Amino acid sequence: TGERIGASSVHGEASLGLYAEQRSHFIAHTQENNMEEKKTLLSYKPGTILQGVYKSYGRFGFLITDDDHEDVYISDRDHLNAVNNDTVEVKTMKSETGRHNTEGRVMKVLERANDTFVCTYEMLKDGGEAVPIDEKVDMYIEIPEGQEMDATTGARVIVEVTRWPGEWTDAEGRVTEVIGYKGDKGLDIDIIDAQCAERIDERRSQTAVGNQWYVEVDGARRIL
Repeated sequence: TGERIGASSVHGEASLGLYAEQRSHFIAHTQENNMEEKKTLLSYKPGTILQGVYKSYGRFGFLITDDDHEDVYISDRDHLNAVNNDTVEVKTMKSETGRHNTEGRVMKVLERANDTFVCTYEMLKDGGEAVPIDEKVDMYIEIPEGQEMDATTGARVIVEVTRWPGEWTDAEGRVTEVIGYKGDKGLDIDIIDAQCAERIDERRSQTAVGNQWYVEVDGARRIL
C-alpha cells in the first residue's frame, strides 16, 4: 500500500498555495495603487514670496508649505534667526548648488513656536551661556549676570529668550528654572517633562481616556 497523506497536510499545502497567490495579487495591486497615487511635486519659481513652517535639521532646514509643492531648502546662512517650527516668510531663489530644485531665504519670522528652551548652562566671566539640548535649535543664549538663578556650569535649566539672535549677535535670555545637575535622581525624567511642556504648544492633542487626560507629544503619551 502507498503512503497515506493526511487531510491536514493536503489542506495545509492548498492553503499555502492560496496564500502565495493572494499575496502576489495583493503586492501587484499595492504597487499599482502606489504608482497611481505617486505624483510629481511642483516647484516654486525663483522670487516667489511664501509663508510656511520652518523645519530645522541643525544648521539647515526646509520650509514646509503644502502637499502639492516640494519643500524649500534653507541653508545655514539663509535661515535668519528662525528656530524649528517657527512660522516664517521666505523668498525663493535659484539653487546655487543644483542639489535642490528650490532654495529660499528667510525674510522675517512671523510667529515664534517657542520662547523657552531646556538648556545646558555654562558659567562665563560675565554671566553665562545656555545651549539648548535639542539639536534642532541651533543657537547660543547669553545669560546676563544676575539672570542665572544661581545656576553653575553643567546645570540643566529652562531659559526664556528675551532677545532673539541678530546677524552678528547671539540670543539673550534668563534662567527661569534650574532643573538639576548630572547625577541628580530623576534628572532625566525631569528633563523629559520640561521638554514635553516646551512642545505642548507646538503639538497639542488632548484626549480623554476614561477619566484621565493626556497630551500626545511626538507620539508619546504624557498623563496630565
